[in-house]
Amino acid sequence: MFNSNENLTELSLNEYQRYSRQLLLPQIQSAGQHRMRQAKILCIGAGALGSASIPYLTAAGIGHITVIDYDIVEISNLQRQIIHNTSYLYQSKVSSTFNYIRKLNPYCEIKTLQLELKQDNIKKIISRYDLIIDGTDNIETRYLIDETCKLLGKPWIYGAVFQFTGQLSVFNYKGGPCYKDIYSKYNSTDTMWSCSEGGILGVIPGIIGVLQATEALKIILGIGSILSGHLLIFDSLNFTIKKIKIRQNLSFESNKKKQTESVKNLQTIYIDELSNLLKNENYVFIDVRSTNEYLMEKIPGAINYPLNKIKYSHSLDEIAKLNKTKIIYCSLDSRSKLAQQMLDTANISSIRLEHGLKTWKILKNNATFKRRERDSNPC
Repeated sequence: MFNSNENLTELSLNEYQRYSRQLLLPQIQSAGQHRMRQAKILCIGAGALGSASIPYLTAAGIGHITVIDYDIVEISNLQRQIIHNTSYLYQSKVSSTFNYIRKLNPYCEIKTLQLELKQDNIKKIISRYDLIIDGTDNIETRYLIDETCKLLGKPWIYGAVFQFTGQLSVFNYKGGPCYKDIYSKYNSTDTMWSCSEGGILGVIPGIIGVLQATEALKIILGIGSILSGHLLIFDSLNFTIKKIKIRQNLSFESNKKKQTESVKNLQTIYIDELSNLLKNENYVFIDVRSTNEYLMEKIPGAINYPLNKIKYSHSLDEIAKLNKTKIIYCSLDSRSKLAQQMLDTANISSIRLEHGLKTWKILKNNATFKRRERDSNPC
């Protein structure tokens, strides 16, 4: 995949000068630089991890990089997503990334896709690339990446960060272990929170993202020992690095089926359906984030029941007495899914707002834009 000698063209003088320091390395030289120039990498996510991995892959001379992200740049991103800046606020992350890479290395062919990876599009997209780098903040997407890469025989590099810690591994490399071998219990209400929900020290994704880029270059060049079959865990507070051996789990599919069946009937509402629901006044938003998050920003009229308090009977009793359609939300999805499952266990029906507060912001911004457009074009 990375060692083809087809259509090789000599490096230009400018390229020799640009890559001169790494060309001195006996493990790279001209042949290695050609392999990097031929490589096709798919970077899923242009957030915190991608902000570290994408620039270094670009600077190293990867010839073809495609970046997928459906999100926009928000001011809270800038503390850790350093590929973006204030001039791109509320614009797409892929357009910000495109302009950054184009200026960094004109020899890199950059493509962007502003979309969300789903079951109906992921196979077609991933099939075009040699190597996949995970820069997502979503466990369901990781399962989807893992299943698709295994089906297509593609290696992928996993990275995850939370608060002061980070994780790294290479999955499906030459038939090696997969993501499911670590997190074998498939559950869409997994307790692994995202950065927006659990917090993150900005430098942590920088460290893990750079290590992802390092593993990618090693795989492309065919050098060193690849982090396949092991999970690296970095703890910045204690400055420890652990390397844990991964054992392949053959019982995953049956576990997945059972867990999926247990949550398949829970209701979810999406952005295109929310406007119609809001026309009916018989609803109440329930915010399951922490009280501090709730006080900083919330959906107007929402009631706060933090996730760690919902499990108590008095909270469940209070929620049950709300004689309205209950719409559960958090920053994105993780906590609202857990909360909805807790309510379901207590026989309390609810609807979960997909992508939580982010969906509300998009809906509010769209309404503001339409109002301004109407006001600027009076009849």
